[in-house]
Amino acid sequence: MDEEQEEGPEVVYAYRGWVSMAFEIVAMDDAIASTVSDIPPTPGPSTTGSASNLGLANSWLAKCLSHPTCSTATPFTLPTRLLDLSAPNSPVLIRTVTLAHQTIHYATLSHCWGLSPPLTTTLSTLPTRQTSIPLSTLPQTFQDATHVARAMGVQYLWIDSLCIIQDSATDWEAEAARMGSYYSHALFNIAAAGASNSSQGCFMQRDPRCVRSCRVRLSFVSETNQDAPNPAPHREKVVWLRPRDDRAVWAQQAAPSALDRRGWVMQERLLAPRTLLFGREQLGWACLEIQADERDPGGRKSQGALRNLGRGDDVLRRVFQGMGLRMGEKGELWERWYDLVRVYSGLEFTYWSDVLPALSGVASLVGDATGWRYLAGLWEEDLQRGLLWSVSMPGARMGDYLAPSWSWASVRRAVTFHDFEDPNNDKTWDFECCVIEGVEVDISGQNPFGEVSGGVMRVKGRLKRGFALKEEEIEDGVRESEDDCDNVLDDESVRLVGQYWPDHIEWPEESIFFLPFIHEKGVVYTEERAVPDEKWSATCLALVPCKGKDGVYERVGMARIHDAEWFTNDIISLEIV
Repeated sequence: MDEEQEEGPEVVYAYRGWVSMAFEIVAMDDAIASTVSDIPPTPGPSTTGSASNLGLANSWLAKCLSHPTCSTATPFTLPTRLLDLSAPNSPVLIRTVTLAHQTIHYATLSHCWGLSPPLTTTLSTLPTRQTSIPLSTLPQTFQDATHVARAMGVQYLWIDSLCIIQDSATDWEAEAARMGSYYSHALFNIAAAGASNSSQGCFMQRDPRCVRSCRVRLSFVSETNQDAPNPAPHREKVVWLRPRDDRAVWAQQAAPSALDRRGWVMQERLLAPRTLLFGREQLGWACLEIQADERDPGGRKSQGALRNLGRGDDVLRRVFQGMGLRMGEKGELWERWYDLVRVYSGLEFTYWSDVLPALSGVASLVGDATGWRYLAGLWEEDLQRGLLWSVSMPGARMGDYLAPSWSWASVRRAVTFHDFEDPNNDKTWDFECCVIEGVEVDISGQNPFGEVSGGVMRVKGRLKRGFALKEEEIEDGVRESEDDCDNVLDDESVRLVGQYWPDHIEWPEESIFFLPFIHEKGVVYTEERAVPDEKWSATCLALVPCKGKDGVYERVGMARIHDAEWFTNDIISLEIV
């Protein structure tokens, strides 16, 4: 056996003939090592919910509660209802007013509903649920979650489909508004990431030898004796060894599971102080300080909920913990909000009317920490920049109303936000070309961060008409080069003046009106520095008139006009709905 030192864990190679396999030597403290069983010499059935794994989960929880950040306690109120698990085979749904003045802990469950709803509580089944729920009647994911909670010493469990009255609009709206608080104040969240519906369970069969570390005795032979028939080892070492594999449980989830693609799960992951993740191949853990899994039970520094974007999210964590903003963090929080929306807008919903309610817990915490005014997914204090979003791929126009056309929540597509190039910090952009005079949003119900039924934005700016051409309508030779994507036609000069990015696949039948929201200078990068272009371009909202409403428009896309001086017409007032 050879030995090699690399960055990170020490690596050893085992050989059999021409076949070799790499193993990593890992450190293991006594508390973690005592809960990690050795791999048996012959393979046998094992699940991610084994007794050994639940022991490991308990050690993670105990270690987490000693973390300075994770142990921070904040005042909270309990969920309206919880499942009481004290009876071994018959959970019961209770109203938490009966637990007043008691200090209790509860767990939550993140799960994928699948194509058909799981077991639910309705107005007609509520009395029965409050008497008893035979464990055998629960879908497997719920049964497994109750087993995990009990094994972790937790008597109470919150599951959305059972703790919210599903056919009561009043109860659903009230509970959806509080859902973020329920996850943020749970002791931990159980994430059934390996299941695509409630019948598949939390626990998955796997071969533990592919992920678990095992204790082995390594023998190292000196180079002078390695060719001898039976060389005696010159050094022996007892270590913890694991197969080298970069696919840690959180990396596996980067290829999103059905749970990860579910829109509601975004805020559940963001707000839960601790998540115990039952993946397809192994068990994982994440808290504010560490991420761990069976391959790396000792853990490593947490990368944060927005790790896949390559950005930190410390400012979001502090907001979620009620710590407020530090000096100079306002701009960073806006950036993290746009990062969050980029990811969130690409997720899936059974009911697209949930797009704002499913983010309302996160939005309410940001609003509480900053005092900012929330406007259907955007913030008034950074509204002019927040309006400059575009869809990654146009889709069909929504039939049901979701949000004003100027909000990203109005389209059923992943969105991106406009990037501002200012590498020399010399302000190569200008917002003064448009003035937002006022915005009103009509809220549906009592949740100011939830569903909306209408909204209007009043603005003043230079509105100019043009035509957006389809690709087949652009004649050869009109564009300056093959890389040119211009498709906005000036009907006076009959030349292309910019590029239009539609929100929907339905192309406007008539002319489009372009409203500049920002003037920018392009940036030319040289070997020495970034040099701003001297000519200003205009990034615009693309609008069409609302039929029968004078001066009222709706958004149909975004556009960039190469020369801001194209807008020579008078400033007018208009409304965008």
